[in-house]
Amino acid sequence: MYCLKILMEETWLDGQKTIESVLETLKILEEQGLGDKKFFGGDGSNLVDITHGWLALWFEAIEEMVGVKLLEPSTLPRLHAWVQNFKQVPVIRDNLPDYQKLVAHMKRVREMLVPQA
Repeated sequence: MYCLKILMEETWLDGQKTIESVLETLKILEEQGLGDKKFFGGDGSNLVDITHGWLALWFEAIEEMVGVKLLEPSTLPRLHAWVQNFKQVPVIRDNLPDYQKLVAHMKRVREMLVPQA
């Protein structure tokens, strides 16, 4: 949730400092949570994957909204692969929200949370 908060706040304007903070948090999740497994639960998804599942689509929408890509194969290869694998689980794939509607919703939320200059 920290990553979502920091990307949505006005502190996003701090640029590189914010990017480094988010990457540090995601690297901890990748290394200590996911490790070398396909899913947090191992070969198949489980409750931990579902609880982190918002990352799969929401994070991509936030990246698009603020114009910075962080969850890339070059920076977080295992977490990036997990996102792709998770979105292909049939019950997840069949129930993902419309991506463009999600981006529009996130923009409205950010406008409410971040005072306009």
